[in-house]
Amino acid sequence: MIDLQEQIKIGKVSSVDVKKRTARVIFEDKEDMVSAELKVLINHPLIKIVKKDNGAEWGGGGAYNSAPRNLGGDSYKKTLPDTVDLSKVIIYQGEPHTHDLHVEIHPWLPYVDQFVLCAFPSIGAGDGFILGGF
Repeated sequence: MIDLQEQIKIGKVSSVDVKKRTARVIFEDKEDMVSAELKVLINHPLIKIVKKDNGAEWGGGGAYNSAPRNLGGDSYKKTLPDTVDLSKVIIYQGEPHTHDLHVEIHPWLPYVDQFVLCAFPSIGAGDGFILGGF
C-alpha cells in the first residue's frame, strides 16, 4: 500500500543550488531532517518587466510569478533568461516618445525559508522533487 504521507511532504528550503536547479529542504515533522538535493521541477516562471518612456522608467517595473510563455516573434530567444525587448516611438501631444519594454522570463526556483511541496516517488532511495512553493 502506498503511504502518501511519506511520498508527499511539506518542508522549508534550507539551501538552493541555482546552477544545478536543486534545493535542500528541512522537514520539521521528521525532527528537522534535511533532505538530499531535490530537483526543482520547472513550473511557473518568474517574469520581470521594465517599461521606459524616453529612457525613464514609466509606471515602474513588475515581477509576476506566472504568465503565458507563448510570446513568439523575432525578439524571443531560447536562452535563460528568455528575454523580449520592444521599442516603439509614439507621438503624444505633438512630441515623440520612445517607449521601451524589457521582459525577462526566469525559471522559478524556491528561496531559502520558503515552504515547498515535495514528492518522493518510490523510484529510489532519497530521490525526490520540489513541485512548487507557497
